[in-house]
Amino acid sequence: MADLLGTGISGLLASRVALDTTGHNIANVNTPGYSRESVQLQARNPQPAGSYFIGTGVDVVGVQRAYSQYLTTALWNQDSSLQRATTFSQLTDNLNNLLGGSNNLQTALDSFYGGIQDAANDPSSPATRQALLGKAASLVATFHTLDQQLGQQSTQVNQGIADSVANINSLAGSIAGLNQQIEKAATTGNAPNDLLDQRDELVQQLSKIVKVTTSAQGNSINVFAGNGQTLVTGGTTQTLKAVASPYDSTLLEVVTSTGADVTGQLSGGSLGGLLDFRGSVLDPARNQLGRAAIAFGSAINTQHHQGMDLNGQLGGDMFSLPAPQALPATGNSGSASVAVSVGDLSQLKATDYTLGYAGGAWSLKTSGGTAVPMSGSGTAADPFVADGLQLVVNGSAADGDSFDLQPTRGAAGGIQLALTDPNQLALAAPVKVSTATGNQATAGALQVESPNGIANPALLDTVAIQFTDATTYTINGSGSYTFTPGSPIELNGWSLQLDGTPQAGDSFTVKANTDGAGDNSNALALGGTANLGVLDGGTASAGDAYASLIADAGTVGAQAKVNLDTQTSLHQQAEQSQQSLSGVNLDEEASNLVRFQQSYQASAQVISTANAIFNTLINAVRS
Repeated sequence: MADLLGTGISGLLASRVALDTTGHNIANVNTPGYSRESVQLQARNPQPAGSYFIGTGVDVVGVQRAYSQYLTTALWNQDSSLQRATTFSQLTDNLNNLLGGSNNLQTALDSFYGGIQDAANDPSSPATRQALLGKAASLVATFHTLDQQLGQQSTQVNQGIADSVANINSLAGSIAGLNQQIEKAATTGNAPNDLLDQRDELVQQLSKIVKVTTSAQGNSINVFAGNGQTLVTGGTTQTLKAVASPYDSTLLEVVTSTGADVTGQLSGGSLGGLLDFRGSVLDPARNQLGRAAIAFGSAINTQHHQGMDLNGQLGGDMFSLPAPQALPATGNSGSASVAVSVGDLSQLKATDYTLGYAGGAWSLKTSGGTAVPMSGSGTAADPFVADGLQLVVNGSAADGDSFDLQPTRGAAGGIQLALTDPNQLALAAPVKVSTATGNQATAGALQVESPNGIANPALLDTVAIQFTDATTYTINGSGSYTFTPGSPIELNGWSLQLDGTPQAGDSFTVKANTDGAGDNSNALALGGTANLGVLDGGTASAGDAYASLIADAGTVGAQAKVNLDTQTSLHQQAEQSQQSLSGVNLDEEASNLVRFQQSYQASAQVISTANAIFNTLINAVRS
């Protein structure tokens, strides 16, 4: 009777544990990260009874969670990829809305060039001149607004980086604390399933912020971010910090507690999406917008210098442009400084650079790490030349010193309207030519050549050209110069093309156009800069640069949406695979509840039967 009673009691206890476990599963059906648990049963060793054995009941050997490290890791990876794609897509979508919104630069450019056309139609009108200045101011404001909005996106990215780092540190601390609890609990037997689930859930939350990998260390796990940056080792953590860039205080980077920069080692998750967007989309967009501002302002200024204003003066700058920035690293120990200027606009790229000094020599590379060849020695007389830039180094550099060069980044936010007086708009040609009565040849095109927008000092000097025969002429009554039919006469920064064959006695006078209020020659030339190729080897205009920015942002945005759709599908598959194993199925648990209840009742009946038999035996002995 004792064996039957023990067998019944063992079944009763096993069924109760199974019922408790089933109830625990049902209670946690909506608990994030919970893994379904099941009772592991094992028959007790039988007792020999002559030529056979009699069973002695059942033992509960453990409560096991339905878990696959492979499926869990796959889900973590897909969480990381999905969150990176989501963040990146949202940010690129915001950027495209910004660039294509009401502050559209192309609209402002069209309005400005429309103002030039109006001024060309009536160059002496104060109203059209004032309207042109107003449209120029509006264009400058559009550049500023776009740059400010891009700057606001940069601020949002910084805030996201700071929040991500804070959350990483918090989650890493919680994981380390659970490691300690699990190690302590495991000394009494198997590790507690619920604590393991909690730890996995924290790792999953962490994977949504940054890509993680793990490795087992006893009952603890070590956690690494990105390309191997340690976050958790057993019960200890490696704290990360978001700090200002050593070059640019407006940008945040991620460093360890020792100050080592690990920004480039972090990928995946929302943090990876933020860093990818800033590095591959936002910063290039700000640089491209700045390059468009430089191209526009330089083209207008160069042509404006070649005109005459209503005050009889050569045109000056219509727009002022900020100088390219050279930001020293905070750790520089030498006294060197770097001055950057644009030497060849056609070669200017929308790229940031790092100028570093090591081993007694300077070297240049892009922000992406690609080496850029330089010519020159870096002095004022012989500057370094690379990608259309001229670099002059002053002072003495120490080994390891470096500078972050931003040739175009601040141009859109720094461009300003340099003119306030409409009379200073140089819409007329600076010089004009008159033909003497009776000339056989007539004056054709008169063009002003001002390399880099710098007028010849003698441009406005009066020049009298007198032909002594068909191929020879004098200047201001002196000298003898050869004329080649079909070739222009060039002097003092202008070139004069003649129509017809000159004869002895033909004369022409080139002089300052001081009374050219109604002349629109330079206004028409200013309008021509709308399509003037000044970038990319002289093939792209400022408008082309902005159109390229819009197209690039649109392409990246479209690709980001496609990638988001793909990652969403892959994440759903990974989640379904993991949940098919670890998730709680209420129908299955309800069935188990009935099964284990019946088992419990049956075991109770076994105990009752054993008791009845035992009582019968006692009563028989007494009688």
